[in-house]
Amino acid sequence: MASPLDHNPKYLNSWSKDPRDRVFGAIPNAFSSKFPGFPVCHPVYDDQLMHSALKHSIYSAIANNTEAATFMFLPCWGGLMSTNLYCKLLNAYPPICCTLGAISSSNLDFATPSFWIGKEILLPCHNWNMQIIAVWSTAARLRLNNHNPTWVRDLACDNSKANWKHRNISNDPALNACHPRTKTGFKKLKKLPLDYQYIHTLNHSHELFFPTESSLHLAKKVPDWKEWAHTDGSCQIHQGQQVTGAGTYPPATSTPSFVVPNGMGVINTINRAELAAITAAILHGHSHIATDSLSSFHQIRKHLLYPELHSHLVHGDVLKILMQIIRNSPNPVHLFKVKSHAGIAGNECADAVAKYQATQVDTNLADTGMPCAGINGNPSHNITWLAYKEDIPSVSTSSRPSNLPTPKLTCFSNLYDALKIQMHCKHKLGHANPTTGYYSYYKGLLPLAHKNISNAFWTTFKLPFKMKKNIFHYRTGTLFNQKHAVRFKTSTSLLCPLCHHSDSALHILSGCQHQIIPGMITERHNIACRLIMKAIEAGALGGCFV
Repeated sequence: MASPLDHNPKYLNSWSKDPRDRVFGAIPNAFSSKFPGFPVCHPVYDDQLMHSALKHSIYSAIANNTEAATFMFLPCWGGLMSTNLYCKLLNAYPPICCTLGAISSSNLDFATPSFWIGKEILLPCHNWNMQIIAVWSTAARLRLNNHNPTWVRDLACDNSKANWKHRNISNDPALNACHPRTKTGFKKLKKLPLDYQYIHTLNHSHELFFPTESSLHLAKKVPDWKEWAHTDGSCQIHQGQQVTGAGTYPPATSTPSFVVPNGMGVINTINRAELAAITAAILHGHSHIATDSLSSFHQIRKHLLYPELHSHLVHGDVLKILMQIIRNSPNPVHLFKVKSHAGIAGNECADAVAKYQATQVDTNLADTGMPCAGINGNPSHNITWLAYKEDIPSVSTSSRPSNLPTPKLTCFSNLYDALKIQMHCKHKLGHANPTTGYYSYYKGLLPLAHKNISNAFWTTFKLPFKMKKNIFHYRTGTLFNQKHAVRFKTSTSLLCPLCHHSDSALHILSGCQHQIIPGMITERHNIACRLIMKAIEAGALGGCFV
């Protein structure tokens, strides 16, 4: 019910809706066990969740044989005429649920945010009260009153802003607590175990134990997290222009490094800034580097394993420098992915360094700078294209030789684009041969075939995808057979490997003479007939079906 970063350290257990908070000792499911002892519950302001939390507290108080008291803070939307879903439970269990008091909306304030992105947004004022509800068993009330008979009055003195309804609590036992309404879900809750660590917060004779590690099964990647060097890049609009900057921050020495990516034009991007920051960290001798850029990881890995695929990458110059530094590094380089803007100290400091460098006009103040890619930031300055010269006829009629115009160079068109230009606009034939059998067959069948019925197999959910794929391959002449195998040089025989007759697509579907094929063909025809019969029976002629 609370974040691991702000729960009371006197309690060993906390609950969080985020499963990854298990690293900090939080329990993601608060309803996986009974509520023993004296827990505090402040759930998310959702009607269904608040109803479930109050119901779980009531059932825990009834099912536990020991002291069980849950103190809950729940909002009341409608004032005296409350419309909250959990109010039905308050009225149904008066001896177990006790509303101690309420904090008025005028005394409720939001916590001031420590930081924000962009313009600060003022939080609205509260328009509802906060109820303080105690869900307890008789044993829990006896335990509280025996420990301090005036505990309610003392609590009211400590919190004078709340309107308290009770000044003392009686020790009368709760009668008929388990009435018929508790049948729903009560048997399931009785099977749940007690909480993970049962602690009496009122018993001061026991010494509380706080673990130094979040979990004994966790292993540290490095002995000290400060040994990592965090890197980050920044790309933002400053004075109407797109600017980039990068930075590194090692927490062990707290000496930031400012990096200039030197991006221009199409390479002035955040990706270049992230790669420049990683390069600068390795240049400064760091072997454990943490970054929040997953794309940088993929590009570095691809450049190491498949450098031929990065021959025309716009950030190839930075990657070449980075690869050379990694190969020449005396120590292995370890790269770690961290989550961005998640409160990680090193990453937040590196982000601040990168943003500061991006807005600096004088780049000479930076510690490290990347070389500019090509002329005026053009990464393709050393790439040439094939072209042919177009002769432009001269329009001069003078007998004297005139100044000839500069020859016009035209690049050869891309083969893929040229094929698209020449492709037929309707049937997309391209350079296909229209004299083959498939073309003539489908051309003659096109005016006779019903388009919806002919293509209905695509929308039939009863046919598996593999069967639809085979149908499409057969209709287009691409169903793999021995003719394709010989053409692709994967076989030297045109005969069927099962029956040793001439192989073809039609032979595969209905012409093979092997002993197991006729049974498969018969079953396929039976399936088709059953589908046709069901379609007729479900249609307008279903009554005539015999």
